[in-house]
Amino acid sequence: MDQNQTKGLISELGLDNLPEDEKNDMIVKLAEALQNRLTVRLLASLSEDEKQEFDDIAGKGDDEAIGKYLSEKVPNVDFIAKEEFELFREELLAENAEIKKMVDDAQKNSSSEADTPPSTPA
Repeated sequence: MDQNQTKGLISELGLDNLPEDEKNDMIVKLAEALQNRLTVRLLASLSEDEKQEFDDIAGKGDDEAIGKYLSEKVPNVDFIAKEEFELFREELLAENAEIKKMVDDAQKNSSSEADTPPSTPA
């Protein structure tokens, strides 16, 4: 996930007003979640031998070598990465909309309860 995508996603989620440190934490968490999804998807297209090779390369922590290996073994890796980002984005936005709806509904319910006078026993 590049910097522009991340900033755009933070904006779309309505998180622009978070303090910078919280926003940066959120960016890291989103990037990690996307990286995990992408890795799972890419590994699914590799043979068992290729997965073992990937594990060996990944174990060295060389991001450039990992990227090179995946580009060689998965020819459409860039397309898959873009597609996975879009799926991730759509899921986050849908979940965000659902959460906002739940919060709005809860606020409406609590404000309507506050407007209703308490019942008195007969």
